[in-house]
Amino acid sequence: MSKGPLLALVLLFAAPALVVTTLLGLVITVVTSAASASSVPSAAALADIPGNLLPVYQGAAERCGMPWAVLAAVGKVESDHGRSQAQGVHSGANFAGASGPMQFLAGTWAAYGVDGTGDGVASVYDPVDAIHGAANYLCANGAGEADLARLRSAIWHYNHAEWYVNKVLAQAAEYEAAAASVVAGDYTVPLGASTPGLTAAAMARRQPTMAALACRRSNTVSMTSRSTPPLSSARACSS
Repeated sequence: MSKGPLLALVLLFAAPALVVTTLLGLVITVVTSAASASSVPSAAALADIPGNLLPVYQGAAERCGMPWAVLAAVGKVESDHGRSQAQGVHSGANFAGASGPMQFLAGTWAAYGVDGTGDGVASVYDPVDAIHGAANYLCANGAGEADLARLRSAIWHYNHAEWYVNKVLAQAAEYEAAAASVVAGDYTVPLGASTPGLTAAAMARRQPTMAALACRRSNTVSMTSRSTPPLSSARACSS
């Protein structure tokens, strides 16, 4: 039996307990509870995400059943949930042409923008509209298909860089409360259709590669045509 089906069986039948076993040389640790808390915001999420936006992230993610924490992590990485005062967040566009708290290009917003507030106007600068638009874009790229590769691909389409994908997933993991999870190789995969992400050890090993990718890809196009890292990583190639 291959590792994939074997892991699936463990996920399906693990009883509420702490199980440590070795399967085909792969050490898997499974921690489960009577009721999965994988969709519950962590203390870090409650402290960092504005109270009025947390339910917006959660509700917008229901568009396709994608992990709400991934959507919130995109909002964090792009503009610190709209708290950034950088050019383009609240008006106009930055030097790459991206606008709003979720950093959309005009063409992408025209295709995927959503009137999340129901006021008849889809505004890229309105946090609620922008969050729903981001969910629409991520869902269109497979974020709700409960598949790690598709989720990573969807995030990569938002910004064409592997370091960005890993940064979003790491932030998403921080936003979810401790819950049933499986550690398999480099990945921590919470049970209950939650957010998979790199383990801390894997992140540390890959950090130089991520930085190199960020610099090498600084002129590539993301979200169809955006070429720069998000605001929080704008100086990644200058150090």
